[in-house]
Amino acid sequence: MNAPDVHLLVLTDDLALAERIQDLLEPAEQPAFRCSHAPLAAIRHPDFTPADFDVCLLDASHPSPETRQQIDHLLGCAFELPLVMLTERSNLRSELAILAQGVAGCVPLQELTAETLTRQLCHAMARYASEQRWRKMATHDDLTELPRRAVFMEHLESAIARADRTGDRLALLYLDLDGFKAINDSQGHTTGDALLKETANRLKQALRKGDIVARIGGDEFVVLQQPLAEDAQAEWLARRLEKCVTAPVNVEGKALQVGLSIGIARYPEDGTQAESLIQAADQAMYDMKRQRHSGAAPEKASAQPEQTRSLSVQQLTLAIEKGEFELVFQPILDTRNQRVMALEAFVRWRQPGQVDLLAAQFLPQIENRGLSQTLGAWIMREALIWQSRWAGKGFDDIAVAINLSALEIDPSHLLPTLQALLRPRQTPENVWLEVNSSLLSSSRPDAFEALRQATEVGMTVVLDNIGGGDSCIETLTRLKAAILKVDRAVVQRMREQVIYKVLAQSTYSLCQSLSLLPIASGVENESQQSLLEELGFTRMQGNHFCPAQTGYAMMEWLERHHSQSGLMSTA
Repeated sequence: MNAPDVHLLVLTDDLALAERIQDLLEPAEQPAFRCSHAPLAAIRHPDFTPADFDVCLLDASHPSPETRQQIDHLLGCAFELPLVMLTERSNLRSELAILAQGVAGCVPLQELTAETLTRQLCHAMARYASEQRWRKMATHDDLTELPRRAVFMEHLESAIARADRTGDRLALLYLDLDGFKAINDSQGHTTGDALLKETANRLKQALRKGDIVARIGGDEFVVLQQPLAEDAQAEWLARRLEKCVTAPVNVEGKALQVGLSIGIARYPEDGTQAESLIQAADQAMYDMKRQRHSGAAPEKASAQPEQTRSLSVQQLTLAIEKGEFELVFQPILDTRNQRVMALEAFVRWRQPGQVDLLAAQFLPQIENRGLSQTLGAWIMREALIWQSRWAGKGFDDIAVAINLSALEIDPSHLLPTLQALLRPRQTPENVWLEVNSSLLSSSRPDAFEALRQATEVGMTVVLDNIGGGDSCIETLTRLKAAILKVDRAVVQRMREQVIYKVLAQSTYSLCQSLSLLPIASGVENESQQSLLEELGFTRMQGNHFCPAQTGYAMMEWLERHHSQSGLMSTA
């Protein structure tokens, strides 16, 4: 494969010399030179763009008092452009002194040949590339090519000084990958490195111009968001980063997925010095981790221990085979008439002799070990079996809502598995497929195809986590979803912060405009229900109505609920 052309800028006021240089370089093939000529005064023109060129040849063969100024100006405005000077032999010694100050090479006019000129130009580019490589090694991480901690701290200190003068606010986001160590240990460091590189690329693509991301630890990153117009900007950036990072990564044919914990600190509220902001964001990140482990399920957090030991594929597979996993269900109601629309299935791990584990405490390891489809198929089968049992008691128009992991949303798995599990009297319309909005992105056309196939046979797609992640507009344009669920975090904060009330209201308005069904999840009390009803919501889910229960307990609850409300589902 031929090397790309080298774009040479020839700066000289001697048109005949420029033509001579072009004639000398024209026969060259490796590399091939493409010459552009400009007068010396061009370097001071506002439209001068040195980035358009690979190397520069400056004519200093007839020095004047302005020659040194021209060289200094060029080195200042085009410090990334390798520079070679064309000199007179009598001036070579003095010009060699300049060589150490930034000029990469000199060609005496009397020795101007094609061979000499080509050698000096190539040497200048090689020298520049070597300097850049060493400079980058000192300031940037070798694996991800992101700035190191020291460079980031310099940017942060400069941003703080600038914000102190202008009155601007800043946000610092501290990111930690959840589940990375398990992947690195089980799949090997090569796989771990590939995952880190892809994570770094996604972070860079998700940032605005002016924001800065750096790697400061094995699986820890920091982001500087500047300026910060309002608090919500930092939260939305955090959700956008979470969406990008937690989408599955394909490494050597394996779909891998990590979680992301993010802590946010703001200048000047959380610190006025660079180090204090870093510490505040770091602490916020660990607080978020603890909060997730204590209350990530729909029911209220109980005294569940954090699952910290690493589990092997064999242990997890054996737990599935031994039936240690169990489904619990929580109803979704229409509050206008108390009709139960659907029962959402959640999985728990009932380990013999130990406290039950909630899904958030073991699903990351299930996903990291590549067992999502195995456990997912079991969940689908059990959920449909229970739906069939409820139908036998007369509740045959109640749908069952099944949460899907990223690895289950695959055309070769999702629909074939569901169709194989559906019983003769069960209809696809009563199968709701709940998808977290953060799992869908333009980089996963296979996921959209799998869900499209499901909707074509009549199944209902529920887009979950609305308001808890990035905008779902792109997803809605590509996905035929029928239901949007407002994130439980939005519902629980509506009375505390007006922005969450606005998020709930905007989701409801969006559903009205697109003829979608809005559902509010995580309703814990009468106050939240009342506020949601003021906004227009009538379909809700949460502990305020009924906590998650086992299949048998839910059967009893349905019968009591029917008796109290006077309702019975009809076929």
